[in-house]
Amino acid sequence: MSVSGNQSLIHSVIMLKRKLNILLLVPLVFVAVSCVTEKRLAREFVDNPPENKFVVMSPSTVFKESLKPVQDTLVRKPSQRQLDSLAFLESEFVQFITDSMFIDLYMPAFKNEMDSLGLNVIYNELPQVFYDTATSAYIFDIAQVQLQEFSEIQYDKEVIMDQLYYQKHILDGVHLNVWVEFQKVNKPGQKPMVLFSEITRRDEVDGIFHQNQLSGEVKYSYKINELELEAIKNVITRAGYTHASYLFDFLMNQYIRAMMMKKEAKPRYYLHYNREEDAFVPVYNSRFIRQK
Repeated sequence: MSVSGNQSLIHSVIMLKRKLNILLLVPLVFVAVSCVTEKRLAREFVDNPPENKFVVMSPSTVFKESLKPVQDTLVRKPSQRQLDSLAFLESEFVQFITDSMFIDLYMPAFKNEMDSLGLNVIYNELPQVFYDTATSAYIFDIAQVQLQEFSEIQYDKEVIMDQLYYQKHILDGVHLNVWVEFQKVNKPGQKPMVLFSEITRRDEVDGIFHQNQLSGEVKYSYKINELELEAIKNVITRAGYTHASYLFDFLMNQYIRAMMMKKEAKPRYYLHYNREEDAFVPVYNSRFIRQK
């Protein structure tokens, strides 16, 4: 091949590499631009909270149940209702959480976080001004709260010298489930949007397998940080702060979506506002999930 032919081939290879680099760079630039756009809109929302009025209806009842199997019953062929009642009476935690106790722990934390986030919130009442058709007002109705006690089997596993070792644990835990109905005032024909959150807390196990270097025997050592009633109360209080933050995130992401839709774009992910660090982070499960 001639010198000019070699030079032409080298030039073609160089141009091909440049084109490939550009093609690889385009998605990265797109993602970066999208990220910047969403965080810029989120910052706009945080720095200039909406002037809309919001009513939050606090829960009046907490549905409590134990999902643990009944240990003993004198009733022959008990009904499901009887089994549920017996499980509740045998529960370690939920039978001791009254509705008023839950609300007294949950709502002050919720209100404190909402105040810190700068939203215009009224609780448990609808002033007459809300019915003015010119008023842009919204209702967050904490329609249902469920506290479930459960037990589950977990295994701690490790492979040592090509041999699988495992230790079985039966752990206790609680689910705190919340359903929130969100709707605009003066929209009688509009169905509320239902939002859902589940917060779970369980016993914590810290275990380790260790092998005797002389005998080769494998033993397992562990300690369990078991849930207690006081820990359940802390879960309820933290849930108040968390759910207020989730509501703020929901409104912020609704704003981001609306602004991006004006330019025929869609958000690529859901953002959470970390108030303490004044930062935005993508989240998937740690938020209110819209129910279909």
